[in-house]
Amino acid sequence: MQPQHTECTAARKAVEKLLYSAAEPDFRLKLASNLSLYYSWAGAFTDMRRVVEMGERVIDTEMVSPLSQIMVKANRATLCWITGEPERAHEAIGEALQIAERSGVHLLDSYLRAQSVYASGVLNDPVTMGETLEAIRPQLSPHRRIDIAHYHFQMSWYKSLCGDYRLALESIHRGI
Repeated sequence: MQPQHTECTAARKAVEKLLYSAAEPDFRLKLASNLSLYYSWAGAFTDMRRVVEMGERVIDTEMVSPLSQIMVKANRATLCWITGEPERAHEAIGEALQIAERSGVHLLDSYLRAQSVYASGVLNDPVTMGETLEAIRPQLSPHRRIDIAHYHFQMSWYKSLCGDYRLALESIHRGI
């Protein structure tokens, strides 16, 4: 299924409607997070920015859970590295990890670190990529196979940036 599929379009319209009509701010932010990922997938970065900025206004003006705050920062980070602002992505990731540390909510730590790897790659910064990948490795669980595959995909990119194409290829094979 592609973002242009009629079912995706219908779902997006329904979520957009709920996004601005639902009373509960944490629910709106969950919708915003999913819609942000959809717009990322669709390449609709203007819409993604609009939804991310709406989420930021909500966390600035309403009482929301730490998880919702972290999701909004994660969405900002994703938007930033995708649209060529990787330094701002790192700022948002740092803010999200601080919220996680203060609150004890670590549900998205590995996702945030993965976003950091992407931002570092966009910056062509293999040192930070490697350090972040080392921080991710102990968090990998054999029960979360997609996380392991994603880690190896990112490790392949890192090894490529370091010029080690043999290990990059090995990482791809491990991820598969």
